[in-house]
Amino acid sequence: MVPKKHSEAFHRIPWHRYFLGILLIGLLGGIADKAPGEELSRDWSSRIAALEEEIDTARRSETLEFSSRVGVPLGDLKEFTNTLLSLRNIYLLLPAEIRRREEARRQIAAWEQNPPSGAPETPPPYGLVFYDRAWDRLDEISQRVDERIFQRRTIRSELEAQVEAQEATQRKMRRVEDQRQEKNLSEEKRRSLEWHGRQYATELEEYGLILALLNLQDETLRLEGARLSQEQGIMEKRLEFIRLHLEFRDEDRRRDVDALGAQATLWTSRWREYDRRYEEFQGATLRSRDPGAAPGIAEDQALRELGSEAYRRLRDQCRLMEELILERQVTRERRYALPTTPPDAATLAEWKKDWESWSSYGDTSLPLRQQWLVSLENRIATLRNDLADLANETLRRSMENEAGVLLQETRQNTLECETLFSALLREQRRLEKDATKNQRAQPLAFRMSELLGAEGDALWNTELWVIEDRAVTVAKVVKALSILVLGFLLVRAISRFLGDRLSRHLNLDLHAVVLIRKISFYLLAFAVVLFALHKVNIPLTAFAFLGGALAIGVGVGAQSFFSNLISGVLLMVEKPLRIHDIVEVRGELAVVQEIGARATRVTTLDSTDIFLPNSSFWGNQIANQTYGSTSLKLSLALGVAYGSPEREVEGLLRQIAEAHPRILKTPAPYVRLAQFGETAMIFRLSFYLAQKDVVASPRLANDTLSDLRYAAVEALRQAGIDMVPTHRLELSRPPDPGA
Repeated sequence: MVPKKHSEAFHRIPWHRYFLGILLIGLLGGIADKAPGEELSRDWSSRIAALEEEIDTARRSETLEFSSRVGVPLGDLKEFTNTLLSLRNIYLLLPAEIRRREEARRQIAAWEQNPPSGAPETPPPYGLVFYDRAWDRLDEISQRVDERIFQRRTIRSELEAQVEAQEATQRKMRRVEDQRQEKNLSEEKRRSLEWHGRQYATELEEYGLILALLNLQDETLRLEGARLSQEQGIMEKRLEFIRLHLEFRDEDRRRDVDALGAQATLWTSRWREYDRRYEEFQGATLRSRDPGAAPGIAEDQALRELGSEAYRRLRDQCRLMEELILERQVTRERRYALPTTPPDAATLAEWKKDWESWSSYGDTSLPLRQQWLVSLENRIATLRNDLADLANETLRRSMENEAGVLLQETRQNTLECETLFSALLREQRRLEKDATKNQRAQPLAFRMSELLGAEGDALWNTELWVIEDRAVTVAKVVKALSILVLGFLLVRAISRFLGDRLSRHLNLDLHAVVLIRKISFYLLAFAVVLFALHKVNIPLTAFAFLGGALAIGVGVGAQSFFSNLISGVLLMVEKPLRIHDIVEVRGELAVVQEIGARATRVTTLDSTDIFLPNSSFWGNQIANQTYGSTSLKLSLALGVAYGSPEREVEGLLRQIAEAHPRILKTPAPYVRLAQFGETAMIFRLSFYLAQKDVVASPRLANDTLSDLRYAAVEALRQAGIDMVPTHRLELSRPPDPGA
């Protein structure tokens, strides 16, 4: 938090008001438990009223006279007023957050007193439409659960940052108190120290209140997540009940398939209509290319060219949507046929390949369509600016309406394309899950005979080797592997449970929890291996031939193993990086996703996971781009030809950055003339992205850079400024706000 301060009457404000606020924070939990409503607001009303007075006093003190009197910059005085405003707003937010928490508690209690049944209210049998509605509800609940989990992770990271900031302010407060004890202080120095003491006291109150609010929000999210998890469990039971009582009628199948066929026919007519418009724009006779020949000729030509390109893209997009609906039709037919003719393993594998290709195509196609939409919006905005100077009002309105229709149809089609892709992939996933469940529901003997045939029994009991008069058969090995798989799943759940329980009781941070999980996982996994070998009567001497090689391997790899393990402990103790920090690895940025006992997993901005040995963070210089900050700074270098208007280039680049929705307004983007190259002037556009946005979607940074490149090319082209190629891209962290 950046400090902020008061007025001449400020010196008359008693110190007890600040400490009263801190005392109220300490009583927050008890007050909240007793009275979430009016009593809470009444207890805080006096502090809020006092803050209103202090805010008024602080605003009156924002003068050069008072600034020079206390030896504090005027900017700090204004910022102090903002701190008081923030403090007041947090006090006003707390009652609502407490009511939200109490509502979550009430819902959980009501749920536990009267838990809903696992079967739906509607009696069986059920059709596919009813089944899909239950799927949609479960997907919605699962998404809300994931949102709560992510929000809690974000809050915990923020808690750590606030605690560190609070400790820093406490150290400043102690230094001020020590200086005030010195003798022979000048009057100016005394006033300055008194002002800073009150500044830090206010900041400490704010930090304490923020911590209380964050803990309250964390508790609320935990309760809401628990309630949603209860609802999720019920919906999973209902979904399974519905699946077991499905009854597909032929008339329902024909109705659904025919409805999809009608949609495909509609998209066929639409792409043909767009093809007709495309041909009209393509074949239209353009009037003179000389803008001075007649009013609006140049603008009309630009609109024709833009419309020709747009309708071509719309035509191709409608063809794609026709294909999507036909693929949905095939998927729907397969779902209706699933109860009577389930696919075999080979057929299901072929289906999965087709589904993966559709998913991959959607991942690449949809972002390109969004980029084209953004480009179209920018070009139409430029065209409308040109039309503003057109004297012919009728012609201007006609061309504006035509451009508006073009843009609206493109937006609508892009949205419908995304919706169709989502619906297709969702239905394919459901078909895959149901088909997999049907295969698992078949008796094991039947599946084995289907896979192995008449020789299956002999193969099942084939002896692999004999040790100590004990035969090791294929059946024993398969049984051992099954125990290992199930055991590892159980071990993972137990290690997570242990980590969560210890973190709550011992108040451990996230990094320590991860370490506990890893160590407990390795120990329990080793026990599972021994249990699996013992359970199937496979003697440990069966692996004696591996002993020599294993001993050599351990001797060689022990040094590296323990080095990484110790480095992992140091990472968690000294915290040079945390989960969700953005670091620079091998020349590119990556988000820290997991800090393990031996290795750290990071995700690059192109969504590639990299596992780095923990020792590499101490043996190499790895820059933490977001250490102590909540934003990521990116820079984009562009070269323009000598003779270009420098200030105009600077303004254009700043405008495109400020117009981008994902770029932060504070800190504001800025442009610098970085250097003079051999053939070009190099401008560097620097901007900031929210760390939480990059963590949620690492590809966001590259997408934003791509958007800026597109926009810069278009803006410079419109301005008649020539670009000179440059490949210089710089990445850096923002400066420390407290520096």
